[in-house]
Amino acid sequence: MTDQHPHTQLETKSLNSQPTIELVGQTRQQEARIAVGTAVGLIEKGVSPSDITITAVDVDPYEEFLERAAKRYGVACRLDTA
Repeated sequence: MTDQHPHTQLETKSLNSQPTIELVGQTRQQEARIAVGTAVGLIEKGVSPSDITITAVDVDPYEEFLERAAKRYGVACRLDTA
């Protein structure tokens, strides 16, 4: 699967590999929607939710947006702010 952004590429030749992608949006809200939407797409393709991690250098500014995006997509969202 490859999306339209030239710097964002996801290759899943094997579900045993650990692909990593960087998702870039113009706002934090947009980045949260893109990240959660991508996670939902992976889940629909058979990836276990426990195998998906969304990370940020500082999750606090994204917390509200990630929770809203998760609600919008109908998925659970657990945030770890260590």
